[in-house]
Amino acid sequence: MSKLLWTKESVAQMGPKFLQSVLSNMGSKNLNGTVRFGTSGKGEVPNYQVKKEFGPIAPDRCLITVFQSRSHKKYTGTAVFNNDNLSEAFSYADIVEMLADNIKEMLADDNLHS
Repeated sequence: MSKLLWTKESVAQMGPKFLQSVLSNMGSKNLNGTVRFGTSGKGEVPNYQVKKEFGPIAPDRCLITVFQSRSHKKYTGTAVFNNDNLSEAFSYADIVEMLADNIKEMLADDNLHS
């Protein structure tokens, strides 16, 4: 089976509810959080891994948490996913941008139907 390729466009297509949950799990933008999506499976709703950095407080330390795709709860099967099965890293700002674009599209669609 070939691996999935997650791009900004394909992640954005997961929709606002999914993106809001991912952002919530990424925490504050001050944590320089990144998210990587699973590249195995069917690509319907990917599991994902969040990495939070602590900056000047602890520059050599980070926290990695893995999440289930549908519930967005912590995944208990493993502490981290295999790097070979993860997408490129997307920043907090990337996810915010995708969510904003989703909302703009929804508002534009609403205006067409008003």
